[in-house]
Formats: sequence, structure tokens, C-alpha cells
Amino acid sequence: MRTLSLIRHRNVLRMGGYSIRDGYGFIVTEYMPQGTLYYVLHQRKPQLALNWENRYRIALGIAQGLSYLHHDCVPQIIHRDIKSDNILLDSELEPKIGDFGAAKLDCDGDESLIISAIVGTLGYIAPENAYSTRLTDKCDVYSYGVVLLELLCRKLPVDPSFDEGLDIVSWVRKIQQDENDCFCCLDEEIQYWNKEDQQEALGMMDLALKCTEMVPDIRPSMRDVVGNLFKFNS
Repeated sequence: MRTLSLIRHRNVLRMGGYSIRDGYGFIVTEYMPQGTLYYVLHQRKPQLALNWENRYRIALGIAQGLSYLHHDCVPQIIHRDIKSDNILLDSELEPKIGDFGAAKLDCDGDESLIISAIVGTLGYIAPENAYSTRLTDKCDVYSYGVVLLELLCRKLPVDPSFDEGLDIVSWVRKIQQDENDCFCCLDEEIQYWNKEDQQEALGMMDLALKCTEMVPDIRPSMRDVVGNLFKFNS
């Protein structure tokens, strides 16, 4: 509640109020009629068609929200649980980041906020969390890259169709290496797009793979991600 009360951004879910009584807490937020990105991608029946403009709007909005948290908030806010189930969509498919229950404020001099136990959701957690518990914004960048792949491939981060031991990141990299072509990884719907939009989708997949590099320092900042996304529609 403290975190939500500090932030104001069009791509961050707005808190309308809260109530705590008898040991239970409730947060009231703005209504998001399209539900979560997870629901739209994987559960909605009939499946919602998503053209390039829809997917680009979702990708850019999430990136802008994270860039705001990482670079424009003082202290910096690290979400730590970015996933499609925590991205909500309004009637125009404009995304808003929600569920700040795991978020931390990176306050200078406060080690308790910088050092933390591993949190997150299977398939979205950055690999360095296995050996380091120091918070960095590059953990959110990795999770964002997974969401991008999920948005482009319409596969779960740990999908039943993958070979054992593979997640969406290793699955895409394996196909890229074996086939030298990422197009076969993309959502089947994308094959019906025009060539220009298909190339944009491949460019976005390349950006997703940069966000999910194993070494945190190689990953771009969310501010750089936003800058790269603006180039797609320039």
C-alpha cells in the first residue's frame, strides 16, 4: 500500500483505497475490464486475436511502467514479480502493472531492502537469483523479456509443449540455434500478418532475448528498452 501510494503512472495500476480490519487487508484499484494479460493470452475463449498494434501497445506500456519505477521513482522501485498474471489490461488493451506485494524500495543505506530472499514466479525468475539475493533492476528486465516472449509466442513460460528442462527462453534459443530462424517460434496468428509487421515481431523477439541474457550486466536497462521499442514505429 505504501508503494502504490507513492507512484502515479498511466501504466501502473492506480490504488483507489484500502481497508484493514480483523487481520485482513483489502486494496481497491481501478477496474480493468480485459482482465490480466495471462487470461487474454492463455485462457480466454474464444481466443482474442492480437494484431501487431495490440502487441506493440502492450509491450511498450509495460516497458514504460517499469522504466518509470526504475528510473523516475525516488527511491527506485524494483517490482520482483513481473509476469503476465500481474499485467492488467483496460478496454483499449493498455497495460497496467499490478500486484506490488513483492516490490522493494531501494533506499540508500538500508541493507534490509537491498538484500532479500528469492521471490518471483517459476519461469520468470532471473537466473542470478539462484546464487545471489542482492536486488537489482535487471531482475525485472529479465522477467519483462519473458513476458515479451510469452506475448509473441503465446506460450507459457514453462509450457507443456516444451522438451523436459526447457523454459520459454531456452526453448526459443534452442530453436534459433537449430533452425537459425525464430519465425517458427512465433504465435501461429502472426503468419497471417503482412511482411512488415512480421519483421517488427522478429525485431521485438530479438529485444526479448537481449532482456533475458544470462549475465545481468549485458541486459539493457528498461529506459533503453523503451528507446528501442520507439524505433519500431518510427
